[in-house]
Amino acid sequence: MQLYDVDRSDALDEKELQRAPGLAASLPHLDTNQDHKIAPDELQARLKLYEELQTGLRAKTFRVTLRGRPLADAKLKLIPEQFLEGVIEPAEGMTDASGTVVPQTATYDIPAVRLGFYRVEIESDTAKIPEKYHKDSMLGVEISPISEGYESGGTISLDLK
Repeated sequence: MQLYDVDRSDALDEKELQRAPGLAASLPHLDTNQDHKIAPDELQARLKLYEELQTGLRAKTFRVTLRGRPLADAKLKLIPEQFLEGVIEPAEGMTDASGTVVPQTATYDIPAVRLGFYRVEIESDTAKIPEKYHKDSMLGVEISPISEGYESGGTISLDLK
């Protein structure tokens, strides 16, 4: 929390969450008291849930589109939020013709990632992707069994504009 809590209020507001896009994307799921902030106890509860679930890796499908059209041959990278660096590994994968990808953690032979909060970077040699999705992207995602797209085992959709 201290990495992002610039005003030392002991909670991350929407402005501070801009520095942690994975947490920002999860605000609706983490903000249990609905004050539009993430307090230490809210984040700790989520991390405790990860521990209780004892899930090492989880396959997760993404569908990437650029202005509504499938983005083929693009590299999707999941970069752990700074507070998780060294705890969970980055993951990446290439989209197929339909813009679909299941990222893989480099240290494993199966397409799967760890539960956690990630910044998403997308690169392509064939499509002109806006810079805001490259390095230092503000696109974020939480990989969790109870976050967006998991209730039905669904796909996480990312539409780049």
